[in-house]
Amino acid sequence: MDIAHLMQRAEEFYAEIALEYYNNYAGLSDEFRIVEIVGKYPELFSRETYDEVMALEPDGQAGIDERELKLLRYFVTGNYFTAETKYLVEEKEKKEAALTVEHKGEKLAYRSVPVVNANEEDVRVRRELDGKALAALDGELNPLYEQIFEKLHALTGELGYENYTDLTGQLTGLRLEWLRDTMQRFVRETNNLYREALDEYAWTLLGLRLGELAQCDIGRLMRADTFDPMFSQERMVPVLKDTLSGLGIDLDAQENVALDLESRPKKSPRAFCVGIRVPQDIRLVLTPIGGAQDYSTLFHEAGHVEFYAHMDAKLPFLYRHEGDTSVHENFAFLLQYLTTDPAWLEDVLDRVRFDDYVRFSRFNKLYMLRRYATKLDYEYGFWPNYDLDAARRTYREKLTGTLLFKYPSKRALSDFDQGYYVAKYLQAWLAEAAIRKHLRGEFGRKWYRNAKAGDWLRTVWAEGQKYDIHELLAHFGLPKLSYKPALDDIREHLG
Repeated sequence: MDIAHLMQRAEEFYAEIALEYYNNYAGLSDEFRIVEIVGKYPELFSRETYDEVMALEPDGQAGIDERELKLLRYFVTGNYFTAETKYLVEEKEKKEAALTVEHKGEKLAYRSVPVVNANEEDVRVRRELDGKALAALDGELNPLYEQIFEKLHALTGELGYENYTDLTGQLTGLRLEWLRDTMQRFVRETNNLYREALDEYAWTLLGLRLGELAQCDIGRLMRADTFDPMFSQERMVPVLKDTLSGLGIDLDAQENVALDLESRPKKSPRAFCVGIRVPQDIRLVLTPIGGAQDYSTLFHEAGHVEFYAHMDAKLPFLYRHEGDTSVHENFAFLLQYLTTDPAWLEDVLDRVRFDDYVRFSRFNKLYMLRRYATKLDYEYGFWPNYDLDAARRTYREKLTGTLLFKYPSKRALSDFDQGYYVAKYLQAWLAEAAIRKHLRGEFGRKWYRNAKAGDWLRTVWAEGQKYDIHELLAHFGLPKLSYKPALDDIREHLG
């Protein structure tokens, strides 16, 4: 097998599919030509290639070492799944991009519903609009989700794995059971703290009591427009540039970076960063909704951008595009949580009264950690006990029980993050708190103003995703993954 040629073709494919993904989710095109694009690269997606790669042994003559081979095996497995589900995925993406619901006498893009509801004060209007979105999801998209999940479940058995959880654990080394158990302890330990904080904020920000909350209220609650005067849209990008400048990064001089912050009807409400060619062409996409949430999201995606943009261009394809994305997300969280750092708020935003916002931000973080801990628990049990009807009930019961918002069972499949990404988010949250503590210890409370901290980050970023999050922490002598640093920070400001 010619590994070098295979990786060259992988580079070409990734650039083409990433651009297609960008155009569709940025609301620039209704097209999502996955079938056409996958068809151009048969050697990347065939069962024959999968079998050859899985039979390979690491050695110098084959041109691949053990670390790269592990990533290559996961890459070709994902590609084989893509090849077998491409027609269904393309149909789903096209339908979702074109889907609309009726709202106030006009057609509203389905993808815009979360953004509209986040800015809708009237709870009755939120519930009505979300009901229409759920009907569209269940009628148009859920039948396709069901077929995709059925196919994925069948494919894991075909390849000799017990289920998708078994496949993920074997190919990635993710410690799923340990992480699930660890985060369930976190949930139990924070039950009272969360309930009391939610009770307070639901009443003061929404005028709703516990027991009255629905999933469609979450966006409005986290929008927290009472803090908007602190976070003007006009200052958002200049503040990002100022922060990066302190780390020795000139955003205006980065010709390989583009920010797409325009609002479009069919633009995805979920911000994202995509590397068309890494590190030569990196794009950030955000649909502004206003206030602190925009700052938080922009800084999160900017963390992805800078990680991509500073990768060594000579790194193998697999270290730039595959690997443990917990590392990627960790640095996204590192920049994101600057926007909730008292030192940063005082220094960069020139704010002298920010205690209420800092406290609310820790509630937001607590909600997110509990949500993803519960999603992992749900997904971990989903695959070994594969039953779509039971999964809908389990999803509703687990998410509602932990978060105290009524979650509809109809979102049980659309709320999945592909490839156990939920676990990678959780690992990143835990690691970020430890790395932030390290940066403060080495470079001071205002580490983001220290060019030496920027040098440290660029050195780490240059390695891409060659090392997993456990190796990264061990390399710098940092503690093993634990929720304690994150929980200590939450309790300090919220408790």
